[in-house]
Amino acid sequence: MRKLAFIFIAFLLLASCDNGDAPDPTPPAPVEPTGVITLTSPVQNSICITGTVLSANQSAVELKWDKFANATSYTVTIKDLLNNTVTNFTTDQNQYTANLNRNTPYSWSVTAQASVSPKTAKSESWKFYNAGSGITSYAPFPADNLSPNRDQVVTTVAGKTTLTWTGSDADNDILNYDIYLGTTTTLTLLKREVIETKLENVELISKASYYWKVVTRDKNGNTSESVVIPFTVK
Repeated sequence: MRKLAFIFIAFLLLASCDNGDAPDPTPPAPVEPTGVITLTSPVQNSICITGTVLSANQSAVELKWDKFANATSYTVTIKDLLNNTVTNFTTDQNQYTANLNRNTPYSWSVTAQASVSPKTAKSESWKFYNAGSGITSYAPFPADNLSPNRDQVVTTVAGKTTLTWTGSDADNDILNYDIYLGTTTTLTLLKREVIETKLENVELISKASYYWKVVTRDKNGNTSESVVIPFTVK
């Protein structure tokens, strides 16, 4: 009887030590950046006069945004709106100082990345004018073509569509817009001095490819051109 009890106890001890079939603990889910990053400076559609002048042509501008939960790095995207050159910078801080051309409009945005996740969070895209010496009136920012957007296939109604865009100006003195349209990148003037940010009843040919752009004019005669946007008609 004593021998049987000993064998039974030994079996229990062996069973309690054998955890080979026990499931591995579930690793914690990676912490991902979620939501929208809030930009703070330079503010939207502003004239930036707080930069450090480096030369007659350049100044150092500090870009700032709110810290973002769980972010381990940020990618700052800056676009020169005169030549559409895009530059990306990476930082682990919620600010970045960029050397930029003076008297030049820019757009900028920020993307947050967590090291343990492929997902990202992004900010809106803001615009500002990097001030130049002796400049008292700034050209409008290039318009943003909304519809048709790039490579969109447009469905017309009775052979017509509506072009829409947005305009902005650091001086807040936009006067009107000229709209250009063509079947090649050599565009022709479609409508001059449009007051609204849309142009209705634009006639298009089915199955054709088109390009369009917007020229923005302010009250001082300054102008800017949007990018040329291609689209096709269904």
